Amino acid sequence: MKAIKFEATTCPSCAAIVDLGINVRGHGEPKPGHIAVCMSCGEILVFAEDMKLRSADLNDALRIKPETMQEILECQKAVREGNPHNRHKQ
Repeated sequence: MKAIKFEATTCPSCAAIVDLGINVRGHGEPKPGHIAVCMSCGEILVFAEDMKLRSADLNDALRIKPETMQEILECQKAVREGNPHNRHKQ
């Protein structure tokens, strides 16, 4: 997997600065509509048209494939277990 650097934006949930990611599917740069997980708080995020991150809404959640949701849940668990400030969210 290759790290991808992009224009800095903030997580709407925890305000962490996000400017680096790893595309676990290996399909290149993020695009509007792509799903992301904040590595500080584990929030499910979506790249908006302006490439800023926004919290996922119900419509976003409904379009996530079950196998992708499983990967997201595993990622959230790893983030929350690795960050003592987030352990209450498990």
